[in-house]
Amino acid sequence: VTRIEQKKLRLKPEYFDLGTIATECLDELSHFATNRKIRFDCTFSEGLPKFFGDKMRMQQVFTNLFSNALKYSPDNSSVEVKLSNKRKYSNLSMRWAVQTVTAPIFRNSWAAGPASACRL
Repeated sequence: VTRIEQKKLRLKPEYFDLGTIATECLDELSHFATNRKIRFDCTFSEGLPKFFGDKMRMQQVFTNLFSNALKYSPDNSSVEVKLSNKRKYSNLSMRWAVQTVTAPIFRNSWAAGPASACRL
């Protein structure tokens, strides 16, 4: 927050596919999931629009969310990850153990991207 307040945070906005970023982050964490026998079940809706924002910052957001899901999930469990497009927003929904987190990510004003699915 301090860098934002001081206007020293440099963002590099670009268009990218959220499903690709999510999958890349899950791939990086797959060894932790495998060691604890935690499975990520991913569903990415058809026609998700491209996201316009800072790719590195979004990778940090996804990595943080997925790491928390791993941290707070019991061994031999699954984490459900959904990316969907509803109304003017794309939503990320995650469910693990007994907790569900849903957050609108961005307003819809860009070209559609491909759908993806992953299972680790």
